[in-house]
Amino acid sequence: MKRTVTFLIVVCMLVLSLSSAFAVSVNDKVDNSQTVVNLLVDSINKGDWKTYVDLQANINREGIQGFINDADNAKNGLGIFNVKSAKIKEMKALSDDVVAQLTNLSQYKQQYNEVQAYLVGIDYRVKKENKYFFNGVNYNLVVLGKEADNWKVIEMSDAPLEILIPAGYGFGSEDEKEALKIIKARINGDIVNKEGKLIESNKASYRGIQIEKGINSADIQEAPMGVLSTGDHVRPDYIRVYHDRSSSDPNYHKTISTDFYYYVKNVLPNEWYSTWPSESLKAGAMAVKMYGWYHVYHPKWPSLNADVKDTTADQVFIDNTEVSSTTTAINNVGGVGLENSSGAVFETQYLAGTQGQPGTQSSGKMSQWGTKYWADQGTKTYIQMCHYYYDNSDKSSGAIATFSY
Repeated sequence: MKRTVTFLIVVCMLVLSLSSAFAVSVNDKVDNSQTVVNLLVDSINKGDWKTYVDLQANINREGIQGFINDADNAKNGLGIFNVKSAKIKEMKALSDDVVAQLTNLSQYKQQYNEVQAYLVGIDYRVKKENKYFFNGVNYNLVVLGKEADNWKVIEMSDAPLEILIPAGYGFGSEDEKEALKIIKARINGDIVNKEGKLIESNKASYRGIQIEKGINSADIQEAPMGVLSTGDHVRPDYIRVYHDRSSSDPNYHKTISTDFYYYVKNVLPNEWYSTWPSESLKAGAMAVKMYGWYHVYHPKWPSLNADVKDTTADQVFIDNTEVSSTTTAINNVGGVGLENSSGAVFETQYLAGTQGQPGTQSSGKMSQWGTKYWADQGTKTYIQMCHYYYDNSDKSSGAIATFSY
């Protein structure tokens, strides 16, 4: 009897010891990135928003806290408030060369001592299915960076399975195959759930892109309302933008649905100098348009009920800042989209570059000053500029291609 009691005491002490070893507090030093992913999903599952915010990188914390503090978001079950339960189903670490295809890894590496990313399948149960969360396993790209020796979450975006799976970076699971079907429907403008039920549509109509494509009224009257697309990609009707740029914005810390054409018109003059030559502005119009387009397919901020932010975290969007020269450039490339050599829309990243320099060929990042350089030289059209930066890069293993919409 004594031996049995002693044995049970030892076992209990061992269990308690092991439990305390794995009970990592967010206030403790967390030097294991995978532990942080587990803590993050656990905080979502428990609705522990303090821990959820504490796990975020400094650059995102205020905006996420602002969203959480807004009573309307909780009341209406928006973004992360839509989740009833969350549990990790499968997870794998991704190498830098893979992550560079999916997000702005080079920028993250400039900001953080170390960066690590994971492809994570999370089994969600939600209050109401939408583009950002559906019942079943959702796949996220979770990117973490080290701040003061602690791993923090930089990005938790929708994972582009249509890029990852053909390249051999998926799990090969049935859950993943079901999620891929949902993404493929989204690419064609239909937001559906696992059962294929239509939740909402985001297809631009003929009328919606009349000005951008320069279609005359007679053509509109003769054609049925529908989608203008000759390929596999449907031009979005709207994009959801989280206003995080300025406290003077009446929509500060709120997500607003914005007409996609209006969005592009009010981003380009805030990213390119409107006085630059037309070919430079057209190249910029392509980069700005396709960046937003990609993130309508793959929301960067599902927790905020948003596709993009209005800051340099994505693209600077400011209401009512349209300029005629940039709008003309947008209209001149209307009906033209970009896809990579695998036929997928990709994140058309860009950076400032250096004045008077062309920028790095095949870098996967368009140089803003580089587009002016080429336009001043008169040696490249806007499409040739796109090829210069994106061909044979981490965004496209071969030459990019255009498609019509």
